[in-house]
Amino acid sequence: MITVEKIIEPNKNGRTHPFTVLCNDGLEYVIKMKNDFTNTHKVEFNELIAYRLAKLMNLSIPTAKIVCLSQSIIDSDANLSGIQAVSGPCFASELRRGTTALTRDLFNAAKNLNEIPSMFLFDEIILNDDRWSNWGNLFYDVNSSRILLIDHSDIFINGQIWTSYELNSYQCLPPTTVSLDGRNYEIAKDYVKGPAPFESIGKVINSLSDNQINNLFKDIPIEWQKNEEDVSTEDIIECKKFVLFQLRNYPSILNEIHKYFPSWKGGK
Repeated sequence: MITVEKIIEPNKNGRTHPFTVLCNDGLEYVIKMKNDFTNTHKVEFNELIAYRLAKLMNLSIPTAKIVCLSQSIIDSDANLSGIQAVSGPCFASELRRGTTALTRDLFNAAKNLNEIPSMFLFDEIILNDDRWSNWGNLFYDVNSSRILLIDHSDIFINGQIWTSYELNSYQCLPPTTVSLDGRNYEIAKDYVKGPAPFESIGKVINSLSDNQINNLFKDIPIEWQKNEEDVSTEDIIECKKFVLFQLRNYPSILNEIHKYFPSWKGGK
């Protein structure tokens, strides 16, 4: 496993108190770990499942890995030790250069505007209500000129404190959805247009096998599952069932969110 070699700095933004670090593979990452502000490993679990699902749906997202944060590194940094950071495997997203302050000009300059409809559907599948109203959860990458999905700590509606019971209750029709509003939404909704903006992502979802969905939940670090307040076996089982339910019923989700997109013409 890749290990954290050096703490560069704490990130100024983020309720989960992420840190920028240098790892022994020579790359810089933004890492998230259990600490006094998160109180649970569900932060890392949420990030990992969302990342794997985004990759499965062919969405643009920074490369992520699980890296090891040692106790000696924590002890050497007052900021980390001050928030009682927990050592062991943590979620790490490759540091990219760019901005979260997206403007219409940056949207227009992006090379992956065709992904915008898929990004909206992705957030409905994982019940992420913290993207389109939050300035910090979309990122314009200057090197690739692409809009990237970032920060998935607060998915499944209740973010760090969701329960398996809640995920079970969301498996219903008509489907549970999250509202789409906010400044980023007001810009991005204009790129959901024409008679079939979700056709391509629909084909991707329809091609996914149950085995591919099961693989989203493989190799979850055992350290994230040790305590009752973290990720239980029941949580993992119910989360898998929920994601599979959402993917199987994505047409119903599209029916529910059609009203948010005035430029989406034609049938649902």
